[in-house]
Amino acid sequence: MKDLIFIGGGHAQLESLKNTEKYRSLGLDVKLISPNAFTYYSGMGPGLLGGLYEPEETRFNVKKLVESGEGTFIQDKVVKIDPVNQKLYLESKKEVKYDLISIDVGSVIFSENLHIEGDKFIPVKPIENLIKIKSSIISGNLKDLSNIIIVGGGPAGIEIATNLNQLKKTINKKINIKIISDTKILESYPSKVREIALQSLNKKGIQVYESKKVEKILDNKIYLDDGTSEECDLGILATGVKPVNILDDSGIPQDQDGSMIVNSHLQSIKYENIFGGGDCINMKDNNLDKVGVYAVRENPILYKNLLNFVKGKPLIQYTPQENYLLILNMGNKKGLAWKGNTVLKGKMMFYLKNFIDKRFMRKFQL
Repeated sequence: MKDLIFIGGGHAQLESLKNTEKYRSLGLDVKLISPNAFTYYSGMGPGLLGGLYEPEETRFNVKKLVESGEGTFIQDKVVKIDPVNQKLYLESKKEVKYDLISIDVGSVIFSENLHIEGDKFIPVKPIENLIKIKSSIISGNLKDLSNIIIVGGGPAGIEIATNLNQLKKTINKKINIKIISDTKILESYPSKVREIALQSLNKKGIQVYESKKVEKILDNKIYLDDGTSEECDLGILATGVKPVNILDDSGIPQDQDGSMIVNSHLQSIKYENIFGGGDCINMKDNNLDKVGVYAVRENPILYKNLLNFVKGKPLIQYTPQENYLLILNMGNKKGLAWKGNTVLKGKMMFYLKNFIDKRFMRKFQL
């Protein structure tokens, strides 16, 4: 019996895990190796922080998904891949052989360029960290007039700030929320999106510091490149993401940020028995943004191509959409949406996002 191993329970592998029995029917022994039995849906993370959702509404039981199809769940972490000998090395020091693997280990916050001392700063990923942040605020660790600083002015930083604002209103605490960005906030997005986001942040009393580079973080103080500093009782890192590092020293082709380079079949450009999806891949001829919409759309392609590979059938192509819909959760059940040059805001946009997110959750929740 050949071994099909899924590394990580990321969003792009959910369709495959849900259909474990299909792979089993082809004579494959199916295993999922993941450090956690649950995978949280990043699209609902800010709403979880803001009090809109409970944890169980925002996560998939990937252990149950694979076991319901008579596969095996291994609670461990892959730290190295040997594609020549087709072997995986685990954090527990165990070694696992494979014939075919699929990788979606997600991403982590990029913070290597920051000098950080102390434990006041928490990255927004993994999403479980947002539960810790919320608990810390509600439990009383943060008093009135405390300062919360989000480092990062991208979509994640904006959503975290606005939903923190919603949380502080709910629990009636006077907390100062600030965003520090080394560029203009949402710099790569349409100017209208930036303008609306800034207006919303200003209306909520969230202070925004643009084009300010953080040089170092020492306990409860942030030092900026202009010589100033900011007091911080709780810090949140939303400085962009990079793949979880399991490819180094493997010989598997990867790009500058550590993403596995794949072809249009979501297959390694060097090893035909290695597939992948989500934030930990990049396409050979098409640089992909690290957004969930790609992982969601990769789901059925990855599932079918793994089946076709085993059957010896032609693989199907994945074509990333050039323009995709993005909706930010701006707190207070309002959304900010754009696709191409179309920008819309308000409660209807939030309800559209909520509908799309919950539909995705229902598909893979047991």
